[in-house]
Amino acid sequence: MTTQRPDSNRPARWRAWSGHALAAVAALVGAKFSYDFGLEISGRLLAWLLALNSAVFCALVVGALADRLLGARGDGG
Repeated sequence: MTTQRPDSNRPARWRAWSGHALAAVAALVGAKFSYDFGLEISGRLLAWLLALNSAVFCALVVGALADRLLGARGDGG
């Protein structure tokens, strides 16, 4: 029987958190730019709708890219 150190899985946890952090940053950036765009072309209601839509889309795209490049946010198989 072998014992593992508590920090033996640290790189996997770092990759998982980095994938989530990248997706969150992408969602915030996408929401900010889409909100500004929505205010320019219409008003607050469309600005909030565009911000929400862009935040979800950016988080999905960057999360998928992080999964592909870092093997983050899961065991990979």
